[in-house]
Amino acid sequence: MPLKRLVLVTLDYPPEVGGVARYVSELVQEAAGRMRVVVPEEHQTDGPGHVMALPMFQTQKPVWWPLVRLFRTKIATDEQVLISHVFPVGFAAWIARIFGGPEYSLLFHGLDLKLASSTWKRFLLRLICKRARALFVNSQATANLLQERCAPDNVKSIIITPGIRLREKKEQKQARKKLGLGDEMKIVLTVSRFVPRKGIDVTIQAMAKIQSELSVRYVVIGSGTDRGRLEEMAKTVGVDVMWVSANDEQKWDWFFACDIFCMPSRETADDIEGFGIVYLEAAMAGKPTIAGCSGGAMEAVIDGKTGILVDPTSAEEVAQAIRTLLVDTEQAAKIGKNARERVLSQFDWESRWQIIMQKLI
Repeated sequence: MPLKRLVLVTLDYPPEVGGVARYVSELVQEAAGRMRVVVPEEHQTDGPGHVMALPMFQTQKPVWWPLVRLFRTKIATDEQVLISHVFPVGFAAWIARIFGGPEYSLLFHGLDLKLASSTWKRFLLRLICKRARALFVNSQATANLLQERCAPDNVKSIIITPGIRLREKKEQKQARKKLGLGDEMKIVLTVSRFVPRKGIDVTIQAMAKIQSELSVRYVVIGSGTDRGRLEEMAKTVGVDVMWVSANDEQKWDWFFACDIFCMPSRETADDIEGFGIVYLEAAMAGKPTIAGCSGGAMEAVIDGKTGILVDPTSAEEVAQAIRTLLVDTEQAAKIGKNARERVLSQFDWESRWQIIMQKLI
């Protein structure tokens, strides 16, 4: 029996960028018209699928009360709701459900649970989860964090890691020619939002060691509030960083052009790498990856097989991993090959959508 009526309610959605927006939009595309999307009224509606912008917040307290009205009046009781932000969206759905609103399921990504650290939020999280039809998480690490936050309750979650779309492999030489790069220069690449936990700062410190030994260019693609601090750090330690703004197609050219992908994410008090879609992108390009022993990154990258896991706070460990992969090109090529084979065989979006269908029909 096909899934007919499913509604995604989310605060993050394309054209916004970021892991959550990417994750949920890929599910919508895989749904092929079987899931409509509701975003806040100020949000653009040109993302994938049928997107509706509706009032979710107000200036007076409680600011999220329009969300409760949304669930009571804009979503039919025979529709299944999929929610990607437990606070405040899931909280509003829980209130609405108590008074006859639609069934809801929750998607957890990691950051949402890190922010639910207070005793009060943990109490509410347990109540919200108890009434949910299903709990989906993007990694085992996120599942573990959900269980920790809901203790002493025993919660059952379903792991749906991100997937990735097939991309034909482009030869490194071809990609470099398109970007106007020579064949001899070694390139270490990071693609990330500029926030402290992504580990760009530690990579800059590591590159200070590497660039004193080898001819290596460090290329960073992204944007964010931490750029000023990172630029100053690079200047202080004498690292040559190429800061790049790139569209999606250009980003892929850089993936194919680089030698190593490096993003040693670390856990902070209020944030964590739930999984890391960008690690799958590097793998699709056939590149060996350096990732931090933190959160879901340890599931996205298999140490010694598809990349190298390091202490994300240790510039020395990051530098040694970069050195190893740049010097032992045969091993780096083998790791990159393993990474691409793994994502091609294990990370398709269709199977992930099927899990949701089987649970919610």
